[in-house]
Amino acid sequence: MNTEAGALLEIQDLEVVFHLEEGPLKAVDGAMLTVKTERVLGLVGESGCGKSVTAKSILRLVPQPPGEIVAGKAIFQGQDLLKIPRDRLRKEYRGKQISMIFQDPMTSLNPVFSVGDQLAEVFTTHRGMGKKEALEASAEILERVGIPSAHRRIRDYPHQFSGGMRQRVMIAMALACAPKFLIADEPTTALDVTIQAQILELMKELQREMRSAILLITHNLGVVAEMAHEVAVMYAGQIVESCPVEEFFDNPRHPYSIGLLRSFPGMVPKGERILSIPGSIPDMLNPPPGCRFHPRCQEAMPRCRRESPPDRMAGDNHHVRCWLHV
Repeated sequence: MNTEAGALLEIQDLEVVFHLEEGPLKAVDGAMLTVKTERVLGLVGESGCGKSVTAKSILRLVPQPPGEIVAGKAIFQGQDLLKIPRDRLRKEYRGKQISMIFQDPMTSLNPVFSVGDQLAEVFTTHRGMGKKEALEASAEILERVGIPSAHRRIRDYPHQFSGGMRQRVMIAMALACAPKFLIADEPTTALDVTIQAQILELMKELQREMRSAILLITHNLGVVAEMAHEVAVMYAGQIVESCPVEEFFDNPRHPYSIGLLRSFPGMVPKGERILSIPGSIPDMLNPPPGCRFHPRCQEAMPRCRRESPPDRMAGDNHHVRCWLHV
């Protein structure tokens, strides 16, 4: 399969298995994703569907054991990140060309080192700076993400920052080397609505300024509407729909996508009921046969219970994995 035109990163047929005492759990099953240059792809789905595992696989951060990337490719500017030597991945890509904002800044920042020391490590490791120069660069990047009195605050520890400020530190750390590609894993989950809006606006501003691409992982469709150019919907380890963001909100095709929109308060017209999707995500140790969504789908047909649907085009740049659209 050739890399799509305009693609910065293309994930092809990714499979990730966790070897547990109960048996093998396939957390990601044949995932296909394309992140275009200078664009934002929103990856959405319920908790436990495989979003974070997919993202961590790009930089081979899946813990081994018990995890194992058993198949697939992650093509970044012509290089398969899943095949190159780990030391090359660490030196040339992690933190330099590809950075990641993790979900919880309180657990991602080391509480025993100052914020300045943790930021400076990025500059000394990837840019070869001395300690003094790295601390100066750290203060400058903190100012850039909106932290006041940055030259003083680089001596502070993570517990001395609020949740919103800690998330700004994480963004600063991720952007320190001006990466071409940024993975943002639920970057606003732990923040209140006001701070969330500020962080999203900051990310949009920096993304335009640095001309980087973003894979934005979230369960919040409001964040997707605010940030993304394209959307990919994940369910039980599989991408079930992908399309431009306007198409997703105006004309979703997969029953799961329709259910997500109907269950999100901001997407339901005034006066209409918010409808939850019945049931829960299947046990991935023993997933259902056929379409994995069929036990919860009101449109399910006998074929859905027997055969897994293929990925098919349902319009321009609109992919859907559903027997209703074959």
